[in-house]
Amino acid sequence: MPSRAPRERVLLVDSQDESRRALQLLLQGCGMEVRAFASAAAAMAEATLDQIRTLLIARELSDGDAIHLLRQLALRGWKGRAILIGHSHAELDDEARAAGFAHVVKKPVGRLELLGALAR
Repeated sequence: MPSRAPRERVLLVDSQDESRRALQLLLQGCGMEVRAFASAAAAMAEATLDQIRTLLIARELSDGDAIHLLRQLALRGWKGRAILIGHSHAELDDEARAAGFAHVVKKPVGRLELLGALAR
């Protein structure tokens, strides 16, 4: 029997329960393994960070912001792709990209836009 390819592992951080759950279900439905958290602190405590290929972080978190969280995770040695979710504003998008985010996906998140960002 052929072995199955490992599923992509995504770390999702969004303080808005409905948004986080909808994104988690969407990603799981596309075959991804998702670790979802409501806060930056909870995401920082994730023990399997080295197995996470992609970060999907809402711009505004209940206990911080996405740029700060990405910087903290990078200091812990995480290397991978980060995607920011939020209301687009050109200056903030430039700041996010300068901080290391590969893409900015606008809220409300469209399925095709998100999957396109993940595929790049």
